[in-house]
Amino acid sequence: MKYELEPENRNCTDQVLLDDLKHIANLLAKATLTKEEYDKHGRFHSATVRNRFGTGNAALKLSGLVVQKRVNIPQVEMCADLRKVSTTQAALGMNIEASGSANVRIGSK
Repeated sequence: MKYELEPENRNCTDQVLLDDLKHIANLLAKATLTKEEYDKHGRFHSATVRNRFGTGNAALKLSGLVVQKRVNIPQVEMCADLRKVSTTQAALGMNIEASGSANVRIGSK
């Protein structure tokens, strides 16, 4: 019987982590991965990836995968998106009112 060692996971490079993300996404035939999917199929734990790159989304982006869930979106970007949506909704006859930085009321005219 041949004895084989498990792959060494300690002190791996950033590229090894990113390649593993891509490998698992390809294995699952997906353009992105969730934390749960990576924890189930990945070589490393998702916390290792987050600790190395700061966030899971940063790792997905660096590996060339799609980021689907965004958090901590800058207020300027959210306001720009609200303006875009309000213009579109106004054209459809809907009324959107916003007050303050986070309070939004959406309703029909």
